[in-house]
Amino acid sequence: MAEYLIYLAQAIGWLMVLDGAVFLVEPTWIRPVVKFLVKGRILKITAAARTVGGIILFISAGQGRIPWLMILGGIMLIIAGVPGLIIDIDAQRKIMLESSEESPAIVRASSAVVLALGIGIVFGSQV
Repeated sequence: MAEYLIYLAQAIGWLMVLDGAVFLVEPTWIRPVVKFLVKGRILKITAAARTVGGIILFISAGQGRIPWLMILGGIMLIIAGVPGLIIDIDAQRKIMLESSEESPAIVRASSAVVLALGIGIVFGSQV
């Protein structure tokens, strides 16, 4: 089963590439996405998905070409996911709505980091 985790790591990398590229090109799209995410329990689901994705990157890091980059991505995903599982959902909504009002330059900068890390994970997880 562990040999298939490298393919999940590649999928996580491609999702990060897609995420980074979309918000790098059009940073104003972050507002409608955040408004969708703050409805219902979707925030908890995305936090759990980030945490699981980080764990997958950790476990599959030994099979990839650039393990330290996959570990870095795993750490970042876990840091992004675990607080979402712990923090009250109303506080999360407030934080998300406030952060969606950031300037386009800040959104672009963070998107560039996500894009670069995603590209690194895609290439680093190839066998």
